[in-house]
Amino acid sequence: MNRITTISSIAMFAIVLGLGIISPAMAASTIVPTSVTGVIEPGAEIEKTMTVSPEAPLVAPYTVTATNSCDVDAIGNPVVTVSPSSHTNVEQDDMIVFTEEISAMPGAYSCTVSFTVEDANGEQEIVVQTIDADVVGSKGYWKHHEDAVISALGIGKDLGDHTVSDPAEAIDILSQKGKNTIDKVARQLLAAKLNVMTGVGSACIDGTITETDDQLTVFGYAGPESVPNLSTKSDKSTLTGLNELLDDFNNQGCS
Repeated sequence: MNRITTISSIAMFAIVLGLGIISPAMAASTIVPTSVTGVIEPGAEIEKTMTVSPEAPLVAPYTVTATNSCDVDAIGNPVVTVSPSSHTNVEQDDMIVFTEEISAMPGAYSCTVSFTVEDANGEQEIVVQTIDADVVGSKGYWKHHEDAVISALGIGKDLGDHTVSDPAEAIDILSQKGKNTIDKVARQLLAAKLNVMTGVGSACIDGTITETDDQLTVFGYAGPESVPNLSTKSDKSTLTGLNELLDDFNNQGCS
């Protein structure tokens, strides 16, 4: 006999997992995520504690197994990796821990993880967790993951009137250091466009992207160090404000 309970997670910022309500009539086992606030970038880990308290006729000890049905991302990384794959000799009311690693490159994902509690007689209780998440990458993520850049760059991205189609140039733009305001905003704009290309929600940043493109066009941006550092406080203030909004999106997504 199988009992199935579903726990839904919601995307907050990049991805924040929430706890659903389990009906006592369905099952007594619970999965309680560690509190998560803010952003989870690719590669971040989330601990999940599970109090194993199934209803009769299940009899301890139990084996608790995690089964991941998530697909891989565009470059072959698993979206979520769960470890360990199982806990054995679990007694009634024991608390166990699974760790979920968000392994995927930036993108919009929906998948499920099933936690099966099984006793020696083959009786089972199944708790199903759904994960619906946007995962965004910072400029630092993109500059260190060329395969992800190649996948998201496609035929090219425009930064103002300048088209970036060569992954090597994209990495160069993302890697720019120094105080040049134009180069700073260009690297954040490119990171934002790469994130949007992966399918993450962008309603909160679309207007900023358009305005930043317009500014780069006005200043004649044509790649790294193509424009001297801005000399007027007004221009610097405008570009710095846009840069901060893009940076927020690249680290937090749209809440």
